[in-house]
Amino acid sequence: MCDSQGVDRTDAENLQTPLAGEAKEPLDKGLVTRLVLASTIVALFVVFAIQNTESVTIEFLSWSFQLSQFLMMLLSAAAGVLIWEFAGAYSRRAKKKRS
Repeated sequence: MCDSQGVDRTDAENLQTPLAGEAKEPLDKGLVTRLVLASTIVALFVVFAIQNTESVTIEFLSWSFQLSQFLMMLLSAAAGVLIWEFAGAYSRRAKKKRS
């Protein structure tokens, strides 16, 4: 059952080790394209963030606070995306009720 090294032969026989001559699967070209595109977008995003570090004063009703220009633009874009998604969900729900 067990040899002098304490390894069960049935377990050792079931282990598959890749052979030196086996070819690896090539990378999907679509995956590489998406990775390059994502890396480019992240790099542009970082450059944009570094160039827009000035503080801006935000005043809304009785509130007033300072925030970096980059962060304010990021929060504004996120709010726009959320509003867009909620409006789309509302539109789909209204269209589904009419059907």
